[in-house]
Amino acid sequence: MAQNNTKMIASEASRMLHGASIPNVLYGWEAMNLAGVQTNSLEVELVVNDNTVQAAIAISQKFGQCTDSRCNELLVRRRNVESPQRLHYHPVPAAHYHMGNGQYLLSLFLKSAILWWLPDLQLGAPAPNDPYLTLPTDPSLPLPAVSGEWRNLHPITILKPGAFVDATILLFCRNACHHERLGALYSYMIAALCDSEPGTVKKTPRAEFQPAWDCFNGRFPAVTDPLSEMKLRQRLIERGDLGVLPPERGDEMNQ
Repeated sequence: MAQNNTKMIASEASRMLHGASIPNVLYGWEAMNLAGVQTNSLEVELVVNDNTVQAAIAISQKFGQCTDSRCNELLVRRRNVESPQRLHYHPVPAAHYHMGNGQYLLSLFLKSAILWWLPDLQLGAPAPNDPYLTLPTDPSLPLPAVSGEWRNLHPITILKPGAFVDATILLFCRNACHHERLGALYSYMIAALCDSEPGTVKKTPRAEFQPAWDCFNGRFPAVTDPLSEMKLRQRLIERGDLGVLPPERGDEMNQ
């Protein structure tokens, strides 16, 4: 039931945004179901271009934006989290909406905060040869039974499984040495995405990330650290591929 409800929330929110000419992409735990990892998430995370976020917030007022300055969702480390389906750590969204008597959460994120490396999001279905984006009804997705549940819903744009790995590795690299709690979150997401166990869906990140991905999956000696050994994070920083880095860890104490 929870998965069906989050799908409906995601589809309806995306439909409303598309109706206002605001492209959007589903990311987070709900989207991970379409990357071959079963989750029971109660959260929907939609990413929009930075220059459309205010319009997106306005059009989503139907859902009732939370304006409580003491709300748990304004903290990277949520307090008193009891549900196993909602993690303590999460990125703080640009706006959020409590739905279903507080059981579900819809969040809007700036593209520069989550998917800064993607080209600007565009309206319409992704091209068949798009290297990053697709729809839940894509027959090449690893879980056709799951993706089939989306067929009667508004088409929402998602990351391809390999691009989902790319996005999560980039978020981990951006936050790992700056924001410990978000670093822990994306480390946990990478662990969930790993494909080393029998029966798991194999994922193909970009070639530059493949050695780090092999390390995360234990395909290299366990003592190998994918960040220090391969200097991946430093290389990304030097090229400017991580965008604007978060504040140092000392600034996160009250978050």
